[in-house]
Amino acid sequence: AAEFGLDVEGPRGWALLRTVAAFEGLPRLRSTHPGGFVLSAGPLGEHCPVEHTAMGRTVIQFDKDDLDSLGIPKFDFLGLGALAYVRRAFDMIERRTGRRPELYGLPPDDPETFAMIARGDTVGLFQIESRAQIASLVHTRPERLYDIVVQVALIRPGPIVARFVRPYTNRRRGRERVVYPAALAPLLAPILDRTQGIPIFQEQAMALSMALAGYGAAEADELRRTMGNQRKAARLAAALERLRARMVERGIGDEVAQQLVDDLRGFANYGFPESHAWSFALIAYATAYLKAHHPAEFYAAILNAWPMGFYAPSTLVHDARRHGVTVRPPCLRDGAAECTVECAAAGDPGSA
Repeated sequence: AAEFGLDVEGPRGWALLRTVAAFEGLPRLRSTHPGGFVLSAGPLGEHCPVEHTAMGRTVIQFDKDDLDSLGIPKFDFLGLGALAYVRRAFDMIERRTGRRPELYGLPPDDPETFAMIARGDTVGLFQIESRAQIASLVHTRPERLYDIVVQVALIRPGPIVARFVRPYTNRRRGRERVVYPAALAPLLAPILDRTQGIPIFQEQAMALSMALAGYGAAEADELRRTMGNQRKAARLAAALERLRARMVERGIGDEVAQQLVDDLRGFANYGFPESHAWSFALIAYATAYLKAHHPAEFYAAILNAWPMGFYAPSTLVHDARRHGVTVRPPCLRDGAAECTVECAAAGDPGSA
């Protein structure tokens, strides 16, 4: 402040600091959650301020933290465009073959599907089509469904900020060993082995607090909630210090306890639920299976469901042709309002 001519020791300087401190942690803007629904036992207006907005909608003026303090539950109901194009692809396959695939009935260990993913050939695939994901996939080379579960959660701000991506990749490829403190190995291995010794999921943070600090289920869940609150830095710092102190009380060395806390702090605001990652991974695998085995239906469906994902239609069309699918131009005589699949000779991927 001094470089701008403000005397930080004077009354104006202190007034500015007090004003800035009062703004710290406040919301930056007002907006409506696109899929948030609030439920209460009685009229909501008796519990919190309500206002009318555009299109005849009614919104709550409190945010999720205010509602949580009042004990009012908020649910997020969000649609996934990927499910729309998976359903469309299934419809097309059923029309062509007479058999309809089931989302949860696909073979979970298909070699062609995993080989395609390991090559980074993932344009159009749910959750694993970004440039960052492609760059990572060619190194991590998923071989089973759980590898995709981890991959979905790995390439996100939390693990990236915490610098977990490189160690995970090195350990997965055998270039680095997973090493635990000898005395803690029996406690850490069951929790962290499946993610190469690195905490990636919120559930792992909860399990660590219960195994190492003696937390109960309620305390562990409160830690998870605190770690997910991006606007409560002081509350997070206090929670992590309490966790560190509890671990030390139970005989864990200061240095080891601090390292574990630092690892959790690194991905605190962006930790991903493993249950969520499983749901995303199943859909990602389904889109990959469709691309590997039914490319014409896959590309026709995703073009019909566009806009979605990272890529423009021109990129999707180019990728379709690269996979042997003939993409025909619009036709006023024979065409339809949406992309359709024309039956092809045996062994031909078909045309869209």
